[in-house]
Amino acid sequence: MIIGIITARKGSKGIPNKNLTPLGGKALIEYTFEVASDCPGLDRVFLTTDSQEVIDLARAEYPRIEAPFVRPAQLAGDNSSHVEVVNHLLTYLKDHSGVRPEAFALLQPTSPFRRTGEIQDALALFRKQRLKSLLGVAPVMHHPADYVWRRRGEKQSFEEVLVRPPGIRRQDLPEVFFISGALFICNCDWYWANQRFYDHESHLFQMSQETLMDIDTPFDLQLATGYLMVSSHHE
Repeated sequence: MIIGIITARKGSKGIPNKNLTPLGGKALIEYTFEVASDCPGLDRVFLTTDSQEVIDLARAEYPRIEAPFVRPAQLAGDNSSHVEVVNHLLTYLKDHSGVRPEAFALLQPTSPFRRTGEIQDALALFRKQRLKSLLGVAPVMHHPADYVWRRRGEKQSFEEVLVRPPGIRRQDLPEVFFISGALFICNCDWYWANQRFYDHESHLFQMSQETLMDIDTPFDLQLATGYLMVSSHHE
């Protein structure tokens, strides 16, 4: 059994009540509810949140999304980690319903533009190759070789993030990807042993460029809104 896990914390500093913020005529979290509900490769889908409003929305409109509890407050603060949240859910399922999945797919609501087909393809690959962990990534918009940085307080000098040897062509630079949080798939035994969602041996699964959009700030929301407007005009 492979389950889907949707994590949705009520509090957010960047966008108040972010998961229920309107985007393109529906709440941000509904994009994740929809792709998870439509994915046949997920045997069951569980929601862990401290928001009763999000739970009510799932129960009213998305029957595949199961919300077995309201997440405890101590796991919903700014310092709460996704590992702690997933540990709590997996332990709760084992203790209260005997559910012991072989693997899980973590889907964060801040990535609204992942596609059901991408998740399904990633799950099929995960099963076929008997992977321990899979990390969804997207091609970056700008290569790190085009970025510079300077130490805090330093005004007169800077360094390159990635030094490009003289004369090297852009197409010869190393491939670079962005971890948006759109998809993590983990074997549960591997996860419990490592207490993380990926390591340097994880399979990199390239997703669509739209998954670059990770909604954490009002500016991110503006970009996503603009993307929806442009894409709707091209349909």
